[in-house]
Amino acid sequence: MSPPQVIFFTVNDTHSKLLKIAELCHRHFEKKEHLQIVLPDQQSLDFLDALLWRLPLSSFLPHTINPGDEELILLSLSAFKWEKSHLLFNLTGQAYLERSDLKEIYELDDRTSDQKKQQSLARFKAYQGSGYFLATA
Repeated sequence: MSPPQVIFFTVNDTHSKLLKIAELCHRHFEKKEHLQIVLPDQQSLDFLDALLWRLPLSSFLPHTINPGDEELILLSLSAFKWEKSHLLFNLTGQAYLERSDLKEIYELDDRTSDQKKQQSLARFKAYQGSGYFLATA
């Protein structure tokens, strides 16, 4: 099996970051595709959970934190193999190199600070060094 494609989305500020996350969630929800979003800690998971219940302003985006539920979008603290999804949005800050069953991994090329820019570059190099297919958007 070939490695997944990793797509980096450039974001320059917090507002752009939140919009990109919501946009990708909505895109896959509309296509009825399962998407697993992996977050670094409980505070981040709680924040995104609340955000998705409020966006878009005229509605909300159904999602779950329980992998047994029937929702299309799963928020989790680890990137365990969720049988329903071959798409992973990695928001942990570390490259995710452990699952070859994925079709695509989404990453943020976070330019909101010098530290986050360096972390994004480190993830890019980790994927590149492991033979993953890379793209930017």
